[in-house]
Amino acid sequence: DMTARDLLQQRYTLPNGDTAWRSSPLVNAAREGKLVLLDGIHRVNAGTLAVLQRLIHDRELSLYDGSRLLREDRYLSLKEGLQLTDEQLQDRVSAFITSSCGLPQVLISISDIMLR
Repeated sequence: DMTARDLLQQRYTLPNGDTAWRSSPLVNAAREGKLVLLDGIHRVNAGTLAVLQRLIHDRELSLYDGSRLLREDRYLSLKEGLQLTDEQLQDRVSAFITSSCGLPQVLISISDIMLR
């Protein structure tokens, strides 16, 4: 029952009462160029799948804290166009890989069961 928000970032409270965003293991893996296995993806709701699609297929994602993950070609274009350093743009590794596991949909009607 994870929402897209749970899957990407969680809000937490600092000791002084302010709130901040903590990135999930999925976002950290994308930033660090690591492998992610999405087990049980068949149980994820459609809204969450749409958010995952942005990361997996488009290689881009807008996060709740206002930051963005960009695919490498867009990152390099932005860096060159604005003449910024990697530190200013918070350079990310481009080797992020995902793999998903889910069960196939099996559609059996009551009449199919009774005929057997």
